[in-house]
Amino acid sequence: MKHFLVIILSFVCLCVAAQETKDYVRPHLSFCGVSMNNRLEDFTDSLLAKSFVKVDSVKDVSPLLDHVYLQGRFENIVCTVDVGQSVTHKVDTLKVYLNDVNNPVLSFKILTNFYRSKCGSPVFDNYYYPPMGTDDLKQQLSIEPYVIAFSVAGGVIQFELKYIPLTHRFVYSVLFVDTENALPVIPQDDAVIEW
Repeated sequence: MKHFLVIILSFVCLCVAAQETKDYVRPHLSFCGVSMNNRLEDFTDSLLAKSFVKVDSVKDVSPLLDHVYLQGRFENIVCTVDVGQSVTHKVDTLKVYLNDVNNPVLSFKILTNFYRSKCGSPVFDNYYYPPMGTDDLKQQLSIEPYVIAFSVAGGVIQFELKYIPLTHRFVYSVLFVDTENALPVIPQDDAVIEW
């Protein structure tokens, strides 16, 4: 009986010793296989190596300072990518504008259902069944766009589909926010906190 207890005790001690405590490292989001935990220059160089091309801005969107704009493919759809950086010069936001989507509502539903199966239930979802007429749909999406957000390890992925009446275009975008790199800029006075 003593030998049996010694064997069990040594087995338990061996199992405990095998489980070393490691520092927990928070995961970061990645885009097209490139981690967003990089400096902006390194991140864009990696995307340029993956056949993305630099462009001046996104169609119908005002360009922002300290942002880099690239054109390439995401989920096999031609897109323009807007890459932003935080105060630490690391990539914190990445917004993908999907260009020339034939049926934006159907594509939105297919891609978000793919991410539902991959990421689980969304943390925010205001998708509603579209009205029957095309004009009704455009009017509804210009007032209240479809927005679906998923919380994933390392950040948030948000899908948005809206209609801009001035340009007569649907704007279909996917926003990646790396919560570890997205740090607020805290002012010294009582001014508004900027993200």
